[in-house]
Amino acid sequence: MEKIDLNDFQWLEYTPAILQNRPEIYIRPDKIMFNAVSLKTIGSPLFIKLLFDEKGRRIAIQGVKKASGQTINILPARQGNKFGIYQIERVKFIRGLMPQWGDTSRFKVPGVHYADENIVAYDLKAAETYKIRRGGL
Repeated sequence: MEKIDLNDFQWLEYTPAILQNRPEIYIRPDKIMFNAVSLKTIGSPLFIKLLFDEKGRRIAIQGVKKASGQTINILPARQGNKFGIYQIERVKFIRGLMPQWGDTSRFKVPGVHYADENIVAYDLKAAETYKIRRGGL
């Protein structure tokens, strides 16, 4: 049986995305996904408002208790899970806040929680590009 010499290996720090404690969104050409931490941070609400700041190039979600014409219903089975925007018009609008992105790049954006307003805001200017890994590493 072969043996491997581990003397040249070093420990690589890694935290699976599921264990991360920061709210993030993932912006793809066809959808925008808010991670589960985003919804948990605002109390796993039944309804959210999707907000945007065109001048500041930010988007935000706000947890609210009552439905209105401005809210999105989070189905009870989805509470505490990730939430996505799949309407291509909305995705294009949000991506349009950052015209230099082009049409095919993917981005990860960290969120900042504002407890008094029960909002998580995402500064699109802080976006990092990412690639989806398929078939392992």
